[in-house]
Amino acid sequence: MAMTEQQIQGEAWDNVVHSEGTRTIFEDRGRVLKARVKIRDFLSVFVPIVVAFIYSTDWIAKYPDYKNLALVLLSIVGVFQVLMSAWSLVSKWDEDLAYSSRAVRDNYEQREGWKELAKGQAPDFAHTFTLMKDRQKLIDSHDSERDISASDRQSGMRAGLILCQRPCVCGIVPQSAKKPLWVRKPCTVCGGN
Repeated sequence: MAMTEQQIQGEAWDNVVHSEGTRTIFEDRGRVLKARVKIRDFLSVFVPIVVAFIYSTDWIAKYPDYKNLALVLLSIVGVFQVLMSAWSLVSKWDEDLAYSSRAVRDNYEQREGWKELAKGQAPDFAHTFTLMKDRQKLIDSHDSERDISASDRQSGMRAGLILCQRPCVCGIVPQSAKKPLWVRKPCTVCGGN
């Protein structure tokens, strides 16, 4: 049975919410990962340079107590840097950051395509719907491998509902992207209001 144009537009709006939510989840992940990678990379350059500076300069030799203190502090920072590097390798931060960046782009493009379809501005309506739906399935299959938690889903749902100004299943349109500290009306979909 073929869908009517109104049914296609309704499903397209649902997919606008979904794509925006997924985009938001990976944008947040990417922001956190980018900060971690910057800290890891900074420490990997900072520690060796400062150690080399301390050992190669004469002025620090005048203050042997401070030299030893500086080396102890740098050793602690160095251990932290090694642990952080090991954590980043095991957790595959660089791979996750690259995936998050790509997911943000893909879901943005999907969101815009769904929005165009939902507004009835797409050429060859039924064909565009079929192509968008197939692409959405592919993107979703890749995203499903990325351990999206319940709180991530709620955060994404809130972002999608805010963008489209649509009510959640609990009947309320979220007003902020962050879940409120004190929830008056709990909801498992959007986190409550």
